Amino acid sequence: MAATDGRLAGESTTGMMVLQAQDSALIELDRARQPIVGTADIALESVGAVRMGDLGATDPRSPGVAVYEQRPDGRAPTIVIRLGSASNARGPLVFDAGHTTLYVYRIAIDGFAGGWSSSAGSVFPPQEARGNFCAVRTGI
Repeated sequence: MAATDGRLAGESTTGMMVLQAQDSALIELDRARQPIVGTADIALESVGAVRMGDLGATDPRSPGVAVYEQRPDGRAPTIVIRLGSASNARGPLVFDAGHTTLYVYRIAIDGFAGGWSSSAGSVFPPQEARGNFCAVRTGI
């Protein structure tokens, strides 16, 4: 992850993300699908991103990492990845809660890439950051 905007613009970090298929009974949500969940070990704070819960959480109802897919009216799917168990918990979401979200723009056999944004929610002074990321598949 590389920060392009925010108090730590110009900084970058690397880490590990492990993804797996979501429990089939939990894939369908109200307006999206959550087909993949997992865990991550990424120093989000080093690029100014907020940590919303445990990135290592393995509970399928509140995973550390969750991939969300929307397919509006037959168009190309929109893929986002939310980091942190608090951002991925089932049930009502707080309207002005913080988040760290990856927006996937490119998917290839060897990985995926895109942009990211993060906000601490309704705090003053605002704590926001954004940037770019890439994920490379490893042989693990």
